[in-house]
Amino acid sequence: HAVPDALGSGTVFVLRAIDHPNAPQERDSKCVRAKIISGINLMQPVPGDDDSCYFTFTQHCDPGGAVPAWAVNKLVSREAVQFINRVETAAQKYGG
Repeated sequence: HAVPDALGSGTVFVLRAIDHPNAPQERDSKCVRAKIISGINLMQPVPGDDDSCYFTFTQHCDPGGAVPAWAVNKLVSREAVQFINRVETAAQKYGG
């Protein structure tokens, strides 16, 4: 769901978990599915620079399973950087 941010100068994407009918059932799988409880992606233009934007990414999730919190935090911080790199690659490819 995308909505204008409070400053009126960007876009907020609100994230929330949904149940998908084709998702594997945990009892039938050897995997543990993480749950996104809530999150946002906030994109705002950089004043005076038409080729850049600020990107703020927050997420509250429950990874489930028995993975220690320190390991989850390390993985999540690495994944956030990879996510931004993928957004940049897509923007260059499709943005013109």
